[in-house]
Parts: sequence; C-alpha cells; structure tokens
Amino acid sequence: DGQGPGLAMSRSIGDLAAHRVGVSYLPEIRRRLRSGMDRMLLLASDGIWDMLDNEEAVDIAARASEDGRGDPAGACKQLCDTARRAWEFKETRIDDITAL
Repeated sequence: DGQGPGLAMSRSIGDLAAHRVGVSYLPEIRRRLRSGMDRMLLLASDGIWDMLDNEEAVDIAARASEDGRGDPAGACKQLCDTARRAWEFKETRIDDITAL
C-alpha cells in the first residue's frame, strides 16, 4: 500500500510506523559487566559491520587513541571513512554508516 518503509529492516528504534508492518521499535538490550581488560565500546550500524570485521574495527579505533588520551571522535571518523571506502570499492550502493 506504499505506507510502510521501503527498505529491509528488523528493528528501527522509535519507529512506530514501521511497527505496523512487523518491524520492532524495541531495542535489543544486553548487559555486560566491564572488566579491567575493556578498552573501548564500539557502537556501529550494519554499514560498518558489513564491511569491517570485529578485529579490523577495534584496530582502527585503537590506532586513533594510541597516545593513551583517546580520541573517540577521531576513531569514529576513521571507522566511517574506512567502511565508506570499502563500500565504494565492493558495491554500487552504500549502506548507512554510523559509529559511536
């Protein structure tokens, strides 16, 4: 009927309109205790994860903070830039690319 979203998705946080066509607006939540081994938390859209594996993403983010002071904004920019270049090389389209 042209009233629902025009893309394939299973979750859209806060999107009550897509809920009518079977998309959940409820986030998937997992709890994890932080340990002394944890150095960072990467939150990213599938546009990042479809092009970068976990190890590559962590390596990129870690390099952005090698001085020990950290650079979350720089790490996110590097992740997004790297994923975008991979999309441009491998595909004719580019998926959403977001990193926090």
